[in-house]
Amino acid sequence: MQKICVVCIANYCRSPVAEAILKKNLMGKAYVQSCGIDPLPKASMDPRSQKFLHKIGFKNTLHSPQRINNRIMKESDVIYALDIIVLMQLNKLFPKYRSKIKLLSSVSPNKNLSDPFHYNEEAYIRVMEDIKEVCELYKFK
Repeated sequence: MQKICVVCIANYCRSPVAEAILKKNLMGKAYVQSCGIDPLPKASMDPRSQKFLHKIGFKNTLHSPQRINNRIMKESDVIYALDIIVLMQLNKLFPKYRSKIKLLSSVSPNKNLSDPFHYNEEAYIRVMEDIKEVCELYKFK
């Protein structure tokens, strides 16, 4: 079974949403987890992310942010960065694993997966919709 890790800055807004959607879409085909480069010390995800997941049918949205580390990098088959900033930071922090690090949006480069933390509600939801659309393009045999 393929091991996938989705990474954003804080493991608070975007990567928990991508993790939930990928887990559902790839059920039984891949192990999916999410991490942050510098996770927030809160035991949750952004309430707007929870609200979005509930709206699209997810009931259990419990989440505990975690930091990406060497063990996770080594054990993962692929690491999906949510944006180019995260991709560059991962390449700098973990040069040994550069071949595993990819942009999540590589399957749909026109989607905006930028950090929505400071966005208004409407712009935040647009990013969540783009994450959903990108994640739904991933299919593994």
